Amino acid sequence: MMKYINVFAHRSYVRRVMSKLPVTTTPIQEQRLHLEKITQNATIPSTVSVSDATLRLPGHPAIDAEWIKPDNSTPNQVLLYFHGGGFIVGSKETHRPMVAHIAKSANIQALSINYRLAPEHTYPAAHQDCFNAYQWLLDSGYKPQQIILGGDSAGAFFVLQTLLEIKQKNMNQPLAAFLLSPLADALYFDGESYVSKRKRDPWLKADQLPGLVNLYLGDTLAMPCSLSPINSDLLGLPPILTHVGEDEILLSDSLRLHNQLQAHGVSSELTVWPKMWHVFHCMGGKLPQARQAISQIGDFINALPSHA
Repeated sequence: MMKYINVFAHRSYVRRVMSKLPVTTTPIQEQRLHLEKITQNATIPSTVSVSDATLRLPGHPAIDAEWIKPDNSTPNQVLLYFHGGGFIVGSKETHRPMVAHIAKSANIQALSINYRLAPEHTYPAAHQDCFNAYQWLLDSGYKPQQIILGGDSAGAFFVLQTLLEIKQKNMNQPLAAFLLSPLADALYFDGESYVSKRKRDPWLKADQLPGLVNLYLGDTLAMPCSLSPINSDLLGLPPILTHVGEDEILLSDSLRLHNQLQAHGVSSELTVWPKMWHVFHCMGGKLPQARQAISQIGDFINALPSHA
């Protein structure tokens, strides 16, 4: 009973936070500052170090990033992480505690990046930054089979975008990927849970997602099918673990993505977490279910064939 009381308290907290931050009326800069404020008190494990990095590729904007390294983590393998935030908010700083807990669970070093945010930078800027971060790791001497991609929400969308571009360019795929509450369709928004979970989801509002995507797309006339991964050719993608909350509007995105991955012969694992909401993992230091989910991600990474 106690763990469900804990869930109720955390759900209520999320609702209070989001009620003070209506996406449609709050200036974007204020939303960014608010997210930084509510995440600044979260802590990282004492056995994890953080250091700044700048990724430079000729002909492309530099990418602000940071290394998150647990003590004694495996040096020849790396988690490349893309933060969430609805395309307009979030940073490596806001997501540092969650990424640090994941890195510690998997005993893997993580490279977390700041991709360019909308509306200042529109499609395909953020996607280019994410793909270029993967290319930077390759140029730095990492082999594809030493790289794991991870992301949450919009960041998970960019994981899928990156995997699809790697496929399009006939490059070798990374070892694996994991997705936390992914947006898997930025074109149609027709998942069943957009309706059935609209009153349960304390975090996201279905009617706000198209507007966020439009901020990312800007004035582009190009609408590649990769904007809707669940309707894309997924053949050849690496093993993927997906986590989603039972009570979030993006539930059906994960369910349909999982089915499509399996239909295309991709090794896909899906966990639907009862009574959970969007990216509940960010409460890993306080919520038992979040700790369990992070532990499962660590197990997934540690079970990969080339993990040393």
